Formats: sequence, C-alpha cells, structure tokens
Amino acid sequence: ERIRIRADQLVDYASMQGQAVLREGVVGVEVGLPHPLLERGLVVIDTPGVGGLTRGHRDSALTALRYADALLFTVSVEEPVSLSELRFLAEASERIDTVLMVLTKVDSSAEPERMLAEDRSKMADFAALLQRAATAADADEDTREAARRFERVSGAPILLVSSRLAEKGRARAAAGREDAAATLLARSGLAEATDEKLGWIRD
Repeated sequence: ERIRIRADQLVDYASMQGQAVLREGVVGVEVGLPHPLLERGLVVIDTPGVGGLTRGHRDSALTALRYADALLFTVSVEEPVSLSELRFLAEASERIDTVLMVLTKVDSSAEPERMLAEDRSKMADFAALLQRAATAADADEDTREAARRFERVSGAPILLVSSRLAEKGRARAAAGREDAAATLLARSGLAEATDEKLGWIRD
C-alpha cells in the first residue's frame, strides 16, 4: 500500500524520532525533488544503518544494491568504522563494483584526519585478514574473489564532508557574502566531492 504524506510528516514515518505506530510496517519512503541533478533519472536510495544489531537493516541495504550503480557508504567522524560495517562492505562489494566511503560530520571533530587514518588502518587490517583466508591451502574461488574485491574497496578514495558547513555556505551565498560562502563550501568537502574523487566512480 502506498500513501502520500507531507514533507513535515517524514520524521513520523521514517525516523526513530517519530511515532512508533506510524513507522510500523513502513518498508520505504520515496521523496521527489524538482532539481536539475535529478532530471536525467538519478535516484538516491538512503538505506538504514548497517553497523547496529538489526539484521533487517543490513538485509534491506544489500537488497537495495540490486538497483544501484554505486554505493556511497557513510561513516561518522565521531567513531571509527566497526567490524560489522567492514563485514557489510565486504559482502556489498560482491554485489556492486563501485563502493566509495564518505566520512561525515567532519565539522564536529578537531582532527578529522586522525579518524580518516584510523578508518584506513582498520580497512587495511580487514583486507589483510581476507587476503590470509584467500591464500590458505583450502581457499575456494569465492574466498579469493572476496579478498580481491575488498582490496579495491579499501583502496578507494574516502571523502570527508560536512553538510552543516555546506548549509552555512549556502546561507552566506544567499546573503551576498561570496568569499565566506566559498570558504565554507571548500571546508565542507562537497566542492571536492564533485571534482576528482567522484571521477573515480566514473572510471
């Protein structure tokens, strides 16, 4: 069953802040937006978080990959990537070729580069673990392929972004403060996200 709701009702049907009785049984929410970026058919699917204990979230995200050309995997700068998230990435990489990691909320950390380095280290350690399994005497082709795929994921660019800084930049631009807007947009990481690192997806 599909129902139409107002934008201000999204919080009730599609977030933990809403009323439990309204979100019960909701399997998805579609939001349309008249934006030039979407005119040629771009669809963004936001899946539930996969780092927790709810297996249904993981299954929902993996199912969504059937319709995707690329996976943008977001991790907050406030805590390192977890083992369950790394396992999800390994499984997701078997279903989709293009995986890009996005480190969010970088404005909330004084040292976002430190968390970036920690996440890189954890991904490298997990890739090494898969590689050891792949080189074992009894390793099958699926195990070797999983190691190869995760090696590509672990070597992919990681974008550092802040939607809060980008929003502040848009507000400055609307107020005619172009220099301040450009500085905030640069700090948000979104200017870089539309440049060479996203070229990696196209390649």
